[in-house]
Amino acid sequence: MASSIDTISKLNEQISRHTGTSAPAMDMEHVPGYRGAEYIGTLYDAVRKQQTLIIEYRSFKARTADKITVYPYLLKEYRNRWFLICEKASNHTPQVNIFALDRIHSVEVDTTHPFKACVAFDPAHFFDDTIGVSKNIHDRARRVVIKIDSDQAPYVESKPFHRSQKVEQRFGDGSIQISMKVVLNNELERLILGFGGHVEVIAPPILRERMARHVNIAASHYRNVTDSDSR
Repeated sequence: MASSIDTISKLNEQISRHTGTSAPAMDMEHVPGYRGAEYIGTLYDAVRKQQTLIIEYRSFKARTADKITVYPYLLKEYRNRWFLICEKASNHTPQVNIFALDRIHSVEVDTTHPFKACVAFDPAHFFDDTIGVSKNIHDRARRVVIKIDSDQAPYVESKPFHRSQKVEQRFGDGSIQISMKVVLNNELERLILGFGGHVEVIAPPILRERMARHVNIAASHYRNVTDSDSR
């Protein structure tokens, strides 16, 4: 990722030089005040060299940070946030742990614990069936069916929810029904919720029920809104 950004920056410089203007030709989205980016280099090296790490990490729910020994397997970016995919040395059974870089307070190489690979984790394909980063090694993809109204159908077709997305049916009013095979997780639910009333989850029933709960809770926040409030 760093090399890609460097390439784009150099391209911007060349364009400015040849056109005689200092106006940027590209505008990349960034998050002001984002923490954790300073650890990307160290974590990247540790993944490549298979080095055990000690990270100081504080979750949103914790009052203090904990020092955790981990075996780093992959750095993953999702929606401008970086995550370390790893396994805690204290795990009694094989599992993948996910730590957001913006909640890491320090990183150091641990030379006392030899690196241990997780045979159940394939960094090249582990997230193939996943939207986002929330996935356990035992999670399996489910067939998800969603109906999209005519207003949003062109956008969903031009920018699919997932690489497995297929259009199963086209309706006379311009709406479509799509299917995909993905792990059910919070990121999938948030993505669907972002389309508001333009989409309807058809299957599986458990996801349809979850979405109904989310929508009902959201609707309850606006029950006292009247037409005059929007004027």
